[in-house]
Amino acid sequence: MELVVAGIDPAHAPDDVLTSVESARRGDLLAAIAALPDAEEAAIAGQGERYEAYAVLREGFDSFGVFGNLFSSHLGVPPSRIAGCFYAAEGVDAAMHAMHVACGSDSFARGRDVPAPRFICESACDSGKPAEAIERLFLEASEAASSFGLRRDEDAQSRAEADMAVELARFVFDDLGKCSVMVESSSPQASVFQAAFSAAGASVFDACEEDGLMESMAKADVSLLWRAQAFDAAAAKRLRRVRRGRLSVVFDLAGEPDGRGRVDVDDVFVYGRSDLQEVAAACERESVGDAERARAIRERARAYMRWFDSRDVSASG
Repeated sequence: MELVVAGIDPAHAPDDVLTSVESARRGDLLAAIAALPDAEEAAIAGQGERYEAYAVLREGFDSFGVFGNLFSSHLGVPPSRIAGCFYAAEGVDAAMHAMHVACGSDSFARGRDVPAPRFICESACDSGKPAEAIERLFLEASEAASSFGLRRDEDAQSRAEADMAVELARFVFDDLGKCSVMVESSSPQASVFQAAFSAAGASVFDACEEDGLMESMAKADVSLLWRAQAFDAAAAKRLRRVRRGRLSVVFDLAGEPDGRGRVDVDDVFVYGRSDLQEVAAACERESVGDAERARAIRERARAYMRWFDSRDVSASG
């Protein structure tokens, strides 16, 4: 038997392929893979921008060719359109890929959400095929990620982002004990950021609806925003005027529309949520050590494949 993974790399996919991925019914691809005569197990990982399939197949199967054709047909695009973004791997390489994904360290998962093992296992069971090997693979992957402290719940991720916001503000102002921080939001995340800045010694206050947002921001050295409307260059210029040239740091945290977090105005530093995530991810990777993590993943993947191969020996015996 052979473990196989195949998928679409969104970082290199053409726009029409990404559009097809967003609208595709993952259950249809799962059913097509599970129906292959050589398939023993099948699963689809489809969460956010990730779109990949895992399968346990009889050896001698042309995984790259067959899965490439399946993905092309399923997405309704010519094979030439996915040639530069389709990938496939077998055996220990497939196992290492799954573990790198869980640890957020493969080439296109970095800084993005990765599919939860439970999601993949549920898909495997839905296919009507036994899922022992795939379930064990993602249990191993989850444990690998946990050993590095990289699988975090949403609250923990918010705390990490809030800590990064504090450090970025400290880089600008040095002594946060002399700074005032304005919070504009009823978002549950707002309390996490408020607590982080309060712990750093800053004076935190809520935006005053009666005065208006810009007037409240004029009183703050640091502003935390969760508005739907992006804090753009025009808003930054207004803030610079009302602050009379005093330094300002703005965290625009509602989302990441085009242009958010890339405002270039003197004396006004604007950061988006992706900025916080990238800094946090870089610090994580540095603290863990890429070489150490890669070595641990390789060893765990090899141990998994020894178990995987032993199943065939037991079955033949």
